[in-house]
Amino acid sequence: MKSPKIAIDASHFNEFAFDGLNRYIGEILRAVDRQSEDFTIYTAADGVSSRFPHRLCKIASRTIYQNNFRGNFSRLLWHQTAFPHKLARDDISLVYSPVPEGMLFPTCPQVITIHDLLPLFFPETYPR
Repeated sequence: MKSPKIAIDASHFNEFAFDGLNRYIGEILRAVDRQSEDFTIYTAADGVSSRFPHRLCKIASRTIYQNNFRGNFSRLLWHQTAFPHKLARDDISLVYSPVPEGMLFPTCPQVITIHDLLPLFFPETYPR
């Protein structure tokens, strides 16, 4: 039985930002690199290519990781169009997303981390 090919959706990752989410994604990438032989990172971040060159699938859009309307819209569009095709092309068995964004019609099973449910329970305190 062949081992599963795992994908990490690091489309939101910005290696120059030091907030909690980017730190979490960076730690996930380092941990998976130590534990797994067969995984692929999908990202637009430049610094990732120097640390994981043999595991990288570069996303062309440089705005995709930006936390603004343009970046969020680019990432949403990419998740629903290009990403499923790339996963199928690369014969990915499972995709992990460390942010609460995913495909509506996935081409493989996906695992999505939701870090904080407070905005769902208290939308007046956490406006979008």
